[in-house]
This record gives sequence, structure tokens and C-alpha cells, in this order.
Amino acid sequence: IVKEVGDAVTCPLVVEGCTVHGKVENSVLFEGVYIGKNTVIKDSVIMTDAKIGDNVVINKAIIGGEAKIRKDCKIGDGEKISVIASKEDVKSGSVIKAMDV
Repeated sequence: IVKEVGDAVTCPLVVEGCTVHGKVENSVLFEGVYIGKNTVIKDSVIMTDAKIGDNVVINKAIIGGEAKIRKDCKIGDGEKISVIASKEDVKSGSVIKAMDV
């Protein structure tokens, strides 16, 4: 089912064709998702063909299809849901929190 699984995958829904080198907890990964080394994905949804770099923390977020999250980013604070649009390219080292609506 999963192309490659690294450190730990706990209670996720991972579709065929994903590559996971980090840790995924209570999250959904759609087809073609790539998760880099030392990356933690928690309580999140990662849409089709999104690419998540190394040393990224994503906590309670929705990442759109074909989005690129470059290395060393932090998205979400675990409180409110953070959203990254489809095809968005998030620069290395970015910190993104949920917006108040």
C-alpha cells in the first residue's frame, strides 16, 4: 500500500503511492504525498501530490494538493486548523499559524 514508510506511522489513513520518511499521527495522506526526514505530521490532512520537506512540523492543518512545504517549516499550533492552498509554495523556515475567521 505505502511506497515507503520511515520512523513511525500511528493511526493514519495513508493511500497507495505515498513516501513517508518522518512521523505521521492521526492524519490522512492522499496519493503521491512525500514526507521528508525528521518531519512530524499530526492531526492533519495532506492532499494529493503535496511535498513536505525535511524537519517540518505540521500540527492540525489541511495542506492542499500539489503544495510544497520546504524544509524547516512549522505549520499549525494544534489549536485551530491551519490551511495551505493547493499549489502553494511555502518557503524554508516559514512559521504559519491559523488565521482567526
